[in-house]
Amino acid sequence: MFDPNRKIDGIVDRFDDIYHGYDDDIDEKDDIDIDFLQFFTNSNKNDDDNDDFNNDIVENTEPQQQLSPVLIIKKATRNLPSYLSNDRKLFEETILPYIPKITGMFIMEDLREIARLEHELKLSYLNFYLWRTYLHSGTGHSFDNEDNDLQPWQATVHRIRDERSRVPLCIWPEKLKLIVRADPDFKIKAGQYISDKCVDYVKRKIQDFRAQYYNYKDQLKEKKEQLRPNLTLDLEGKIKAFVEQYGIALHRIKIESEKVIIKYDYYDELIDRDFHHERCYADQIKLYDTLCKSKLNFATAQIGLALLKQRVAYDYVSDLCHIYLPKTLATIKDQDIQQRLRSRFEKLRQRTQADMLLIHIRIAEIKMNEYQEKFDQEYKQYEQNQRRHFFDGNLTREMDYIMKEQRFKNMDERLQILYDLKLRFFRQSIYSKMNSSPSLICRAIHHLSSEQLRFLHRGPTYVLPCQMHLLSKSSTLHQILTQQIMPLREQLTKLFDKYSMFVSDSHLFQQRIEQQFFQSFSLSIPTSLEERVFYEQKLIQSIRTQLHKDQLILRRTADDYNTYYLGYQHEFQIKTNDYMEQNNYFEMITTTQDEINAEQNQIIQKIKLLYSVLNQLTQEHLISTDTMRRFQIRNITNIKLPYLYFLPEETPNGEMCVKPRFSSHKNAPMYQLATFLDQILRPLYEKYAQSTSLINGQDFIQKLNFYTRQTDCLTPRTQFITFQIHNLSTRVTHQDLRDVFKQFIMRHIDTFPYKGFQADAIIELIELILSNNIFTYNGKIYRFIKGSSINLALTELLLDIYLHKWQIPLVRLTNLKQLYYGRYHHTGILTWNGSMNDLQTCILKLNEQYPDIQLTISRGFHVHFLDAYIENRNGNLYTRVYHDPMKQFFLLPYTPNHPRLLHRQWFRFALVRAVQYCCTYEDFQDERLKIELTFLANGYSLDFVKYHLQQFLKRFSSSLTSIYFNHSIYATFRRDLFVYFNEQKYYFDENQLQQRKSRIIELYYLYDWGKRHEFNQKFYHLWSTMVNEHSALQKLGLKIILTTKHCYLSNTLLTQ
Repeated sequence: MFDPNRKIDGIVDRFDDIYHGYDDDIDEKDDIDIDFLQFFTNSNKNDDDNDDFNNDIVENTEPQQQLSPVLIIKKATRNLPSYLSNDRKLFEETILPYIPKITGMFIMEDLREIARLEHELKLSYLNFYLWRTYLHSGTGHSFDNEDNDLQPWQATVHRIRDERSRVPLCIWPEKLKLIVRADPDFKIKAGQYISDKCVDYVKRKIQDFRAQYYNYKDQLKEKKEQLRPNLTLDLEGKIKAFVEQYGIALHRIKIESEKVIIKYDYYDELIDRDFHHERCYADQIKLYDTLCKSKLNFATAQIGLALLKQRVAYDYVSDLCHIYLPKTLATIKDQDIQQRLRSRFEKLRQRTQADMLLIHIRIAEIKMNEYQEKFDQEYKQYEQNQRRHFFDGNLTREMDYIMKEQRFKNMDERLQILYDLKLRFFRQSIYSKMNSSPSLICRAIHHLSSEQLRFLHRGPTYVLPCQMHLLSKSSTLHQILTQQIMPLREQLTKLFDKYSMFVSDSHLFQQRIEQQFFQSFSLSIPTSLEERVFYEQKLIQSIRTQLHKDQLILRRTADDYNTYYLGYQHEFQIKTNDYMEQNNYFEMITTTQDEINAEQNQIIQKIKLLYSVLNQLTQEHLISTDTMRRFQIRNITNIKLPYLYFLPEETPNGEMCVKPRFSSHKNAPMYQLATFLDQILRPLYEKYAQSTSLINGQDFIQKLNFYTRQTDCLTPRTQFITFQIHNLSTRVTHQDLRDVFKQFIMRHIDTFPYKGFQADAIIELIELILSNNIFTYNGKIYRFIKGSSINLALTELLLDIYLHKWQIPLVRLTNLKQLYYGRYHHTGILTWNGSMNDLQTCILKLNEQYPDIQLTISRGFHVHFLDAYIENRNGNLYTRVYHDPMKQFFLLPYTPNHPRLLHRQWFRFALVRAVQYCCTYEDFQDERLKIELTFLANGYSLDFVKYHLQQFLKRFSSSLTSIYFNHSIYATFRRDLFVYFNEQKYYFDENQLQQRKSRIIELYYLYDWGKRHEFNQKFYHLWSTMVNEHSALQKLGLKIILTTKHCYLSNTLLTQ
């Protein structure tokens, strides 16, 4: 096991997409398509199992390190690197914990001076080798003795030089020549060669840096002797490590990059010289130069584009757009006002940087495609000419080899090394940056460090890998894996108990499954990942400590995006108290503080009431005996009341409000009944309301496109009108819901396919559920007196039925005028021509008839609806994806179970939506780029993004190999995608039918490390084998969905 007491030195790489690197995305093709529009429209439904795994969390009980007393008596007088300056306080914060407790006291500036000398010593050493590289290039000496490992191509280059010429090739880089010419001490006289001056200049530089190196070495030795014995070897090592990490590492990368450029420029000259020795003609030289230049332009543009995208992944975008915080902001005395203004500035800075970044990358993509197209055309023409053996200007076989196998490969190797060095620079520079792109909404004064804030910017869905493996209370790997498979073991036992005829085979099946589980998840953990796990665990503990000290709350936001809100604890409490006092849709029925077992007593009462009603309905022959048995609760100890909690939300004016949320109702007394009623009633409603109801965004866009293609339907004067109904689930009375539902069921009972129910029984059961919907909050038990919890699917159905009746006057009006109308739950859209008088009259009558409905209406030639921007452009429909300007850029959805799997499903969903919504190729490419950057900004690797783009193309097109195509291909692709999803509707409906028949069974296990895809594949194989061996099991038509859950989400560990 990993030693939790071990201190972490050096860089902890948190940019590594560890799961993708270990092939966790191989099974992406098996992901189902999720309607994320439904996911966000009813956000309160997504909190099921929100806190299911709190008991698995390992608390850090390590004592905090105590700081040693240090006397700081003066400021440094010499020029210091910025990371060592007094203003940054970085040096003090890093070194103080390692200073031993001694009687005497250090002067901090003595230690800072040692760090400065270490910095200068190492920097002079690096510069010495840089200038020695210049000398080797200019005098034709070998690079073999260079003190680094960047030496590919050495053997090939030496072969070229030795065979072709006995005279060494001396090449002085143009950059160096410019430096020499600009130096007033090295004036070039008439008749002098620049190479002679370069030799003198470089040799002097080498001597200067060698002298500097020994000078700093002597000073450093003397300074250390002065501080002995208090300057321990351990403290000395920490200072060296600090200087390397925060200062020298960046210089090292820059100097290594310069050396790479010098060397590979030199290799290019050698290869070109070898080509010219082939006795080539002018046309051959021109062809060689043209292809090499075209290849270099394309390869450079390709690497440049990748680096621009990597900037997002490594949060290195500030230099693309410089926006500075006004210095006078710090002088404002009111700290709250100062913090609010700072937050507004950060939001503006982030949006501006994101916009500029999108422009930079889109330009880079276009230029890369232009270079690629040019190179592909030229290279294709070259290949065709080469096949014509007697074509003038053809290259010989040797020339062709030199160009492809030497010159082209030299370009690729050079650019790849520079690319890797740049990534190292991005990774290392995180320690020198003071700000990060904010996804954290901060509305409080805090004392969190920049590193702590960077962690919080990753959002509540960030998963700490391998926590169970490395920090679990279980001491052995076998115990840890047993804990992870336990939920799956219990679910399989229940499943086989239900179908007891297969007991003989169930034991063998479970035995094979557990054997495979231990095999797939016994994968060793890399040391670098162990360090990352321990580092982040300690970082989380420090954040929790600081939040408690500052009396702050950290919560995910109510919009269900991957965003944290940081605010004052007392303000949040006041907001929640006000909400509880001012609400009018629930009432307190008892308190759990004054009555022992009050919650359990309420559960027993509700279960008895449920059985009493069911027995009465059975005796009256309104429901069958078999139907009644469906709702029998086998284990009352599993029944729990849902609880109310609150999440913060930022208002448009920057204020904070709270939104109520309810935990899962899956264990509530009435859940089983409510779910069953929803399953049997929903098909009836969907068939009844299909002419005006919208299924999802794709359904809406297709219907709107179809309408606007009809003659004279969309004129230049046609406006769009959207409406939104607010808080319906907490405003409409139970009586109104019952009355509307009664009218609905009595009208359609003759077509009701489920024969085990009479209409009166359904009405009575609906009333039973509405009247006994209870929950807990803060030691009290409450009951809904209006509306119902949206967590219950039945609630959504009842509200849809209610709104279907409410909309009748609107539908009649639009039908008379041959206008478009569609409604998606509590939002709707219609087109309108001419005067608004008739519509206003209709709305006024609706407001009088339904006073509980709070309606907001928007109209214009351009509106947004279901995340689509819709515009009437002089009688032509224009659509694209809409992004709320008040929302931050690059946000992913929040999910509590296995965020990574849901996010990759969102990747596909977002790309599909981009194709469906964006009517132009340019808009699609802009949206596609936003999707890519969203994942890069949330810690997913560029390899992850490329892989899933390719998977998207494979899934929806057999011919496309690149996401970059043209307008005509995009139009065809878009049309084919609509056809594909229209065909998929059958499978979607079949899946819904299976769910209603309880034939889809979801199983899960806990996961944080190992070959998840391998185990899942083996599980499905074993299940399929068992089903095929039993005809009775085949007839059941059971469909297993195996999922995983994480215990160690950032949200679970940090919210208190």
